[in-house]
Amino acid sequence: MPACDAAAIVSMLVVTLLGSLDAELRRNRRSLPIVFVAAATAVMWAGHFAIFPGDIPALQGQRFNQATAMLFLTINLLTPLMLSTALVVRGGELSNPRRYIVAVNVAGALLGALVIAFAVVVGPNLQTVSPQGEFYAVDAIVGVGGIIPAVVGLLVYSFGLHGDERIAGGVLAALTFTALNSISLLYLHLRYTPPWYADHVLAFLPFAALVAGQLWLYTGSVVAEREAGAELASASERRRIGLDVAKAMARETDPMPVVDRLLTGVIEALDEAKKAGKVRYVGFTGHKNPSIHLKMLSYNYAFDSVQMPLNAFDTSYRSFQKHVLPEVNKRGMAGLGMKSLGGNGQPITKGVVRVEDALRYAMSLPVATTISGIDSLAVLRQNLAIARGFQPMTAEEMEALARRCAVAAGDGHLELYKSTMKYDGDVGRGQHGLPSHNTITLWAHGARWIDQQ
Repeated sequence: MPACDAAAIVSMLVVTLLGSLDAELRRNRRSLPIVFVAAATAVMWAGHFAIFPGDIPALQGQRFNQATAMLFLTINLLTPLMLSTALVVRGGELSNPRRYIVAVNVAGALLGALVIAFAVVVGPNLQTVSPQGEFYAVDAIVGVGGIIPAVVGLLVYSFGLHGDERIAGGVLAALTFTALNSISLLYLHLRYTPPWYADHVLAFLPFAALVAGQLWLYTGSVVAEREAGAELASASERRRIGLDVAKAMARETDPMPVVDRLLTGVIEALDEAKKAGKVRYVGFTGHKNPSIHLKMLSYNYAFDSVQMPLNAFDTSYRSFQKHVLPEVNKRGMAGLGMKSLGGNGQPITKGVVRVEDALRYAMSLPVATTISGIDSLAVLRQNLAIARGFQPMTAEEMEALARRCAVAAGDGHLELYKSTMKYDGDVGRGQHGLPSHNTITLWAHGARWIDQQ
């Protein structure tokens, strides 16, 4: 149907343009798989429009009648196959994005042209539609085959492989629509009937979903850029205020006297426990301040492991990566990195950084283990997928990500376990003379507590 063909062509050209712009501006290849899909399908639908009976008088006859049906079936098969492949392609930095953009667009267009040629050559031999527009049984059989790559794509998505996560929802909807379109071909018997018109509208919906996802990404990017500009403008002021508050808190809750009291006699007890076989390994953990870890290390006890928060935001505020991790590795202790997504995942939900990038950064540090909280089966599958395909970041990639996170991370509001007492346990709070969590309702201005009583 010419109207649906034209709508699909325009939709895919929009996706190609916006995806290419995204790759150029962000210098990242994560949007290029969808650009390839869009370029290929735009050419395919242009071919379908050209050879459809009645559209172009010069392209008439039974040969092109069969080629049209064959091309429609091929698009139905290839679209979910390409989308499924796009879900497993990983992003990465591009040193010369324009060259890659041109190459991907040209490759997609060439694939589309090859598919058109295939349909024109093979279509007349397959005989899927009669001269009167009646579809033969082979049309339904080949058409239903499109369910297979669509279901594979849905399974890939369910296992945590989302490709470009920013438009993963659009890809998921497109795969669902292609599966439904394949099923509808079972009930397609004749052209220019209500089921035929409905099937063509359904065939267009995957491409509508892709362009909707790309437009949503573009809109979100514009908003994010504006917010980033405002954030950058006020960053120095927020940093100054944050440091002032942190200094005031440090004066009121100096941890060093507590550390000294706790370690009095503890080191001797740890040695006795190890000699008695009661414990095998001894380590310590903390998230508040690198100075506390360094104080613990200053006792020169041979700890087996040291756990600390390590993520892309750590380098800009009370950095364990800069101050503690090198000392731990120097002493031959096992470094354990926790809070790889910022502790509560807020940087992810706010769109500051992607899960994949955050975990890759944390796992690329010189640690024995990276710890990531898992609260659902979907998160487990997501983390397993990242771990199985793990490739360490280069030093340049890590520096670029840390620099990108620095504006948001500079005042510590994304690492509240460092900058506030919110996540301190009741035991530690009591040692500093502070009330327990269940006896307070509000902490205002970093110092004033309001008691429920």
